[in-house]
Amino acid sequence: MSAPTGPADPPATRDGETASPGALPGFVAASDAQAPDHGAPAEERLAKDLDPALVESVGFVSRNADLLAVPVSSHRRVLGFLTRPLLRLARSLLVHVHHAQTVYNRRNADALEHLVEEHARIRADLEAGDRVRRLEGRALAARVEELSRRTAGLEAALEDLARRVPHLRPGEALPGFDLRAFADHVRGPEDAVRARQLRYVEVFRDAGPVLDAGCGRGEFLLLLRQSGIAGEGVDLDPAMVEACRERGLAVELGDLLETMEAAEDGRWGGVFCAQVVEHLPFQDLVAFLELAARKLRPGGVLVIETLNPESLFVHWRWFPMDPTHVRLVHPETLRFCLERSGFRDVAIDYLPVPEPGPVPLPPLAPPAAPRAGEGSAAPALEGEAGVRNAPAEGRRLEAFDRATAYLNERLYASTDYAAIARRA
Repeated sequence: MSAPTGPADPPATRDGETASPGALPGFVAASDAQAPDHGAPAEERLAKDLDPALVESVGFVSRNADLLAVPVSSHRRVLGFLTRPLLRLARSLLVHVHHAQTVYNRRNADALEHLVEEHARIRADLEAGDRVRRLEGRALAARVEELSRRTAGLEAALEDLARRVPHLRPGEALPGFDLRAFADHVRGPEDAVRARQLRYVEVFRDAGPVLDAGCGRGEFLLLLRQSGIAGEGVDLDPAMVEACRERGLAVELGDLLETMEAAEDGRWGGVFCAQVVEHLPFQDLVAFLELAARKLRPGGVLVIETLNPESLFVHWRWFPMDPTHVRLVHPETLRFCLERSGFRDVAIDYLPVPEPGPVPLPPLAPPAAPRAGEGSAAPALEGEAGVRNAPAEGRRLEAFDRATAYLNERLYASTDYAAIARRA
């Protein structure tokens, strides 16, 4: 049987003192006093934040931090009588080592507890941040919903306003502006317009029905009817539409893009559009080309006639003359847009300048010298020196004529061009 253990030394207190004469030196108590007292046991403070196994480890370190508080005893009476004094002696000799280890253990335990407390603080901050974000998210969602309601209200108000206010698209006659009389004044007699447009009729042979987009007074529709080609038109101006209908032409009053959008795909074999695209904003021009590609049958032809921006005469005369003009369309820009919209075989045809047109600058090169037997020509320059310098003067006159021709091309170039393309 094991003998009862002998009475153990009084354990060291938290202050490092004992009730027995074998108390630790004073510096031990002073060092131990630096360790903070956290009140509740470590297990209780950490249980909410860490894994149970780690909580148990922290509690063990905290409870056994003071190695000198371990009781010294023996399970045998005789050996215990001899062992206890020896162990007490060894403990007194190793007090410095034991004390350093005890302080180290306590500091580790305190540091771990501080880390756990910091972890708990950070987690609390994160949870608070999550709550704030949830609140802000709900507030943001409510704000977005409110803005959506307001936007829907504005859209409804705009739709109502659009129904009550007459819609005016670019190119449409201005209120109080007689577009029919203006067309008679600017474009000239209908016979002259038909003579200029006659060149397009053969392009649409066997391509009916043909849509005349922005048919105006109906000159081209009349040419189509005379050639046995089915045609129909659309225009925004009521007076123009009424004049066409009086002639028995099938013309619809309405917006060009809306009318084309309402038609079934592949409805037309050709689309003719003369002097219209300069009245459209660029986004409407692109929309028109895309609609034309959809509404034409495969292989269908599209002809667009418009003002030529490469002519300076257009810039100072024809374009500013019409208050409904929006922008000039360069031939290469129109070619690019046509190809991007699904058209092929794009050709640019520059039209002759209508008579009476601008008078270009005449050439100044001297006439060629007469052939032998035809008589002698008068010298270009008088005097012996003039005859000697005639070749040089001729070269200068030829250079001047080239510059004049270049200027004529810019000033008096064709005022109109036509882009002709086929649907791929």
